Amino acid sequence: MSFEPLQTDEKLETPAPTERDTDTVMLVGCTGFVVSSLITYVIAIWPFFLFTETHRLLQLAQCALLGMLPALLFGAYVTRRFGLASAAGFIGGGLSAAIFLYLRLLEVNLRRVQRGLEQPDFPESWVWLAPFAWVLMLFLVVAIMIRPSEIDISGRNSG
Repeated sequence: MSFEPLQTDEKLETPAPTERDTDTVMLVGCTGFVVSSLITYVIAIWPFFLFTETHRLLQLAQCALLGMLPALLFGAYVTRRFGLASAAGFIGGGLSAAIFLYLRLLEVNLRRVQRGLEQPDFPESWVWLAPFAWVLMLFLVVAIMIRPSEIDISGRNSG
C-alpha cells in the first residue's frame, strides 16, 4: 500500500512534532505518584526509628528537623519539577507519615497512665495537633510550589 506508514505526497520542511500518547502520560503520572509518595513517607519517618526516646521534646524536634523538613523540601521539588501527579503523591506519602506520627505520639502519650516511666515533655493535645500541623504544611507547600498551568480548570489548555 502506498499509505504505509502514511507516505503522502505532502512534503514537510520540518519533521512533525512528536506527541506523547495517553498511555505514556498515564504511566509517567502514576509512576511519579507512587515514587514520590514512598520517598516522602520514608524520608519523613526514618528518624523515629533512630531516635526512640520521642517522649522528650528535644528528640521529637530532632526527628522533625531530620525527617519532616527534608520531606517538605523534597515535596517542594517534585511538585515544581514533575507537576500535579507527583504533588498528589507527596501529599499521599505525607498523610501516611501523619498517621505514623499520630500513632507514635499516641503510644508515647500512654506513658502518662503508667507509673515509673518518664512522662512526655509535651502536652496531650500534641497527639493530634502535631500531625494536623504537618498536614497543613503539606498542603501549603503544594499550594505554593504548584505551577498554575497544572491546575488550569478553565479548559483553555485542554487542546
